[in-house]
Amino acid sequence: MKPTYQRIAIISLSTLLFTSAGAAMAFGGPKGHGGCDRGGKHGPMAALTQLDDLSTEQKQVLKDIRKATRDAMRDLRDAMQDNRTDLRDAMIDNADMASIRSLAEKQGDQVTRMIVLRAEVRNKINSVLTEEQREQLQDLRWSKKGFGPGRKGF
Repeated sequence: MKPTYQRIAIISLSTLLFTSAGAAMAFGGPKGHGGCDRGGKHGPMAALTQLDDLSTEQKQVLKDIRKATRDAMRDLRDAMQDNRTDLRDAMIDNADMASIRSLAEKQGDQVTRMIVLRAEVRNKINSVLTEEQREQLQDLRWSKKGFGPGRKGF
C-alpha cells in the first residue's frame, strides 16, 4: 500500500473505532460488559432506577420508552457494524476511493442517526420526569462521568 493510502486507512479505521465505541456506549454494550441486563442495573438508562419518587405511571412509561428504544438502537448498531466491516474490507481490498467515500459517508449518516435517536430518547424521558427528577438525573449522569456537580474534578 502506498503511504498516502496507509494514512487514509489508519485515519479512517481510527475514526471508525472511536465511532463504534461511542455507539456501543450509547447502547450499553453486551451484558457483562457494562451493558443492560434484564434487571436494568446497567446501561444507558440505569440512572433512571436511582431517581427518587418515580410514580408507578412514570416507571411504566419509562419502561415502554426503554423497550421501544432497545430495538431501534440494536438495529442501528448492527447496521453500523456491517458498514464498518464493509469499509474495512474495501480498504483491505484496495477499493477505489469512490467506494470508500460512499461507505464513509454512509457511516457518517448512521452516526448522525444514532445521535438524533439518543436525543429523541432523552427528550421523551425528560417529558415524563418532573423538573426535580430531571435535575437529579443530570446530577447522576455527571457523577458517573467523574466530573460535574458534586465532584472534585480530576
